[in-house]
Amino acid sequence: MMTEKTDYYIVPKFAWNDYSGSGTTKSGKLICTKKFIFVLVEKEDFGKKITFDPIKVENQLNNSKIIDIIDFETELLDIIPNTLIFKIENLEYFQITSNFIVGGMAFKRKGDEDGISFEIAKKSVRKEVIEFYNGITFG
Repeated sequence: MMTEKTDYYIVPKFAWNDYSGSGTTKSGKLICTKKFIFVLVEKEDFGKKITFDPIKVENQLNNSKIIDIIDFETELLDIIPNTLIFKIENLEYFQITSNFIVGGMAFKRKGDEDGISFEIAKKSVRKEVIEFYNGITFG
């Protein structure tokens, strides 16, 4: 029932310098829907730190063609820690930059002191995320 790049988008790799939190560099992937950004931290400085159940997430992605977006999001809400789930309507700002060399995604929840900024290395992925969120209002 769902289609990748229409109903959800997977950013296969991001880098995040978490200065306001743990002060470490984290990497992983993002699962974006029109309502949420799910951050899947797969690696952190000084070793591997998975913050979610990768088998459950993979099962959700495999089932994406047979379930609807509401069930998909609901399951991810149960699998991924709340601190790594960002509801689009609760964002004060959201920006994707796609420069020639570097670029990424930056956003901030309303009421949070600090925002979050991810580096997304591939320019083609940044462009597709921009297209995915085209027409969505933030803040």
